[in-house]
Amino acid sequence: MPPKALSLPQEPSQAFSQSLGPSRATGVPKGLKRPAEFRLTKQKTCRFPSCDRLFTPQDPAGAGAFCSRECKENYWRQAAQIGHRVLSGQVRITGKSQNQTILELLLEHQGHWLDRPRQRLPFVLWNSRVAELRRRGYDIKCRRVYREDIQQNEYQYRLYSGPGVKQ
Repeated sequence: MPPKALSLPQEPSQAFSQSLGPSRATGVPKGLKRPAEFRLTKQKTCRFPSCDRLFTPQDPAGAGAFCSRECKENYWRQAAQIGHRVLSGQVRITGKSQNQTILELLLEHQGHWLDRPRQRLPFVLWNSRVAELRRRGYDIKCRRVYREDIQQNEYQYRLYSGPGVKQ
């Protein structure tokens, strides 16, 4: 029987030993791909009203609403100030229903399509409230348009006629 050749111990392959360790230059693990929910390329508009800057969210599923930490801090600072003014009695809450608020907004823009309705009144259930207004006799049309700046479809509303509406 021929003697078996002995093999020398081998170093682990370079691809395996360095793929999980951080790279020296960036500190980011090499060879690991980001999960699909982290690879969002769709741009959004910053939620801070005075910013309107386009950005690409860096968090899971693009849930980021602000382009920078400063915008986020300013947004919540203003929200806290508004809440404080309401609670201290400096500002009154009108007590209007969502239907009344939508109807007033549509009357202000009568004869024109209401652009960005969900940004103007973000906490209003637009579909349900418009359906209720239609049942009350208002002729409200709806259309879907594609907006390039946010790269999404958006609904717009237009009031044509109804009880007490001047034509």
